[in-house]
Amino acid sequence: MQSEISCDNIVSIVYCSKKEAIKLTIDDKTFNKIFAKIDMVILLLAKASFTSKQVREIVTKGRGRNAAAFLKAYNLCDGSRTQAKVAKEAGIDPGALSRALQKWEEGGIIYRIRSESESIPNKVFNKI
Repeated sequence: MQSEISCDNIVSIVYCSKKEAIKLTIDDKTFNKIFAKIDMVILLLAKASFTSKQVREIVTKGRGRNAAAFLKAYNLCDGSRTQAKVAKEAGIDPGALSRALQKWEEGGIIYRIRSESESIPNKVFNKI
């Protein structure tokens, strides 16, 4: 018996290098299993690279009285909320959060899962 697979639960991953391009198509369940393992490796590397105190300093640097809101925003970056939802829940201007996320990403304390229409930030350190 064949099981039906709709296009809604298929993920395509494209890897390109100077020598080759590879396209891998997998179902959502398999993708989620792979991503969970990749996520775990990212978290382990981050914990080896930063202390919670260092992450807190990066997040709050230059924020003054707004530091608590940016700490809240960082902790909301758990991969379940879009960038817009994080800004709204933390009470931060979306533009200010976007600039902060860019700095945090460049600093290695978050990574973003991007699609054509949205960005989902994910922190690499547990709650700080």
